[in-house]
Amino acid sequence: MQVKTYLQRQWKRILSGRLSLKDFIFAKEVRLGTYSARISSLPPAAIVATKAMRVDRRAEPRYAERIPYVVIHGEPGAHLVDMVVDPLEVLAIDSPFRINDLYYINKQIIPALQRVFGLAGADLNQWFAEMPRPVREASVKHAFTPNFQRTRIDYYYLSKHCVLCGGLVQASARLCSQCSENEVAAATAVIGKTAKLEQEMQHLVSVSIFQCFSSIVINVYKKMIGCCITVISM
Repeated sequence: MQVKTYLQRQWKRILSGRLSLKDFIFAKEVRLGTYSARISSLPPAAIVATKAMRVDRRAEPRYAERIPYVVIHGEPGAHLVDMVVDPLEVLAIDSPFRINDLYYINKQIIPALQRVFGLAGADLNQWFAEMPRPVREASVKHAFTPNFQRTRIDYYYLSKHCVLCGGLVQASARLCSQCSENEVAAATAVIGKTAKLEQEMQHLVSVSIFQCFSSIVINVYKKMIGCCITVISM
């Protein structure tokens, strides 16, 4: 029961979008030139690399280079080939993409764990089916339309806080009166903050995951081993 409770708690976190993007990143080797010419037959990492090359030919990966990608929600009936994108596209401020939580749970986490827990008669699919679903806002239906005007939430309201110190500001101002007194210092601080955010984003995308499942699965395996040791010692 402890394992069941733990898994349902982790699944709830995934469905609520409360996990880091790095936990969902795959990174697989790409060997362009060795695949069939049909795009539908390409592995996900090769599809992402091909999309990047259409935008910039210099983005061609080295032979056997690992290309990171994530699986996002697609239109009803969409195939995996239509739902893999570069993690940077999900991180973009105006991105309409959302991690396909059900894919990761049903196609990656549950099958990997079922092979082990199934030996003890556990049915993880049943555990997931009987779990109450967290409430989450519906995705925009036309988010995948190429000409759709993407907007951020701040399109509908203006922030009333200074981007540097967090203090209250007037109307549509970005900086408070105190921070805006020294324009040079304010500009330096903004540039530094932007550079830090860019570094954090690049670090997130550069994470290479060599396993076929996320760190959530690894943690579950560790907990499972502990439970097995407890059962053996009884």
